[in-house]
Amino acid sequence: MGHALTLESFDDVETEEIAPLRTFEEGYEEGLQAGIAQTQAEIGALNAELVQNIGNLDFGYVEARNEIIGSLTPLLRAVVEKVLPHCVAEGFAGQLADLLMQTAEQDASAAINLHVHPGQRAAVETAVEQTATQVILHDDPSLSEHAAWIGHQRTETLLDIDGLLSAITETLGAFYQEENRTKTNG
Repeated sequence: MGHALTLESFDDVETEEIAPLRTFEEGYEEGLQAGIAQTQAEIGALNAELVQNIGNLDFGYVEARNEIIGSLTPLLRAVVEKVLPHCVAEGFAGQLADLLMQTAEQDASAAINLHVHPGQRAAVETAVEQTATQVILHDDPSLSEHAAWIGHQRTETLLDIDGLLSAITETLGAFYQEENRTKTNG
């Protein structure tokens, strides 16, 4: 009982091209358009999320900066208002003596004219004696207590530490006001 296997030959048979059904093409086109629309919507959502995250980073940076500045401001104010003036009062004559020595090193042949506030005369005289430079000391009440005008040959130098402290205080005050304005106005 054997069954003989029979195979059909397709060698010479012409096949006809079967065109896709119109409904298949319409469905394919609708699916493609829906996929493109969904992808564009996802890209738009991702772009919006990226913009929001960048905005959040910026806000986080500004917020962190304001916190740091706010916490450092009392320390900086204390340094400028209490520590620096004390350092200036203690070290003014020594700084001035160092500056006089530098000036004398350039040309020691001529005397140095030094104008200081009358309240600093004694301290400056003591400091100048230790430098062994030729200095002509003048009282100048128009100068602040921690300021000196040095004239030597064709050069003039103004050492104004009080002005420097004032500028530092003003800068810190502006910085502090900016910090408060940022906190108040967001």
